[in-house]
Amino acid sequence: GTHPNPDLKPDKRLSWQADLLPFLELKPIYDMIDFKKAWDDPANREARATDINVFVNPTLGPRRAGGLPVTECVGMAGVGADGPMLPVTSARAGVFAYDRVTRIDDIKDGTSNTIAISECNKDLGSWAAGGRPTIRSLTKKPYIDGPDGLGGHPEGCQVGFADGSVRFISKSIDAKTLEALMTINGHEPVSLPGR
Repeated sequence: GTHPNPDLKPDKRLSWQADLLPFLELKPIYDMIDFKKAWDDPANREARATDINVFVNPTLGPRRAGGLPVTECVGMAGVGADGPMLPVTSARAGVFAYDRVTRIDDIKDGTSNTIAISECNKDLGSWAAGGRPTIRSLTKKPYIDGPDGLGGHPEGCQVGFADGSVRFISKSIDAKTLEALMTINGHEPVSLPGR
């Protein structure tokens, strides 16, 4: 969920999105980053000031927070405020966490039944920042267009599943169903419309 750096707290580390840059054909920006330093360190100023369109909801367009380009895409850490700190074996754990790796084999609920990323529309922050700008968990209902900041469209949001598929989730989805989709190891039955 964050670039490994035991010397920094998660909200000072670089985000998982910084690690994706070479795979998005943005290696020149990746090469500007000093991964030993905090995301907001002056050494990383030029990189974090760069707009990364793939992390932005195209219907909303680029936005800024604190003068920096933001991300509207977050990694999902499961259910509960402690989601980013949960062990991979927890029934409430999601795909993303601060200090652990999630492997495909860890997703016991199935990759087509597990949400990995979601659009967000509140509490936006830099794509380079670890912590809340790039990792969220479900903490308080309503989950979509509620306090957790998930959303992006009037009726719901686009989510990316661990199998690589992208689907629209209505904000009227049953809360228990959404919770089941956010966990990797909850063993809950899930039934989505159209499947």
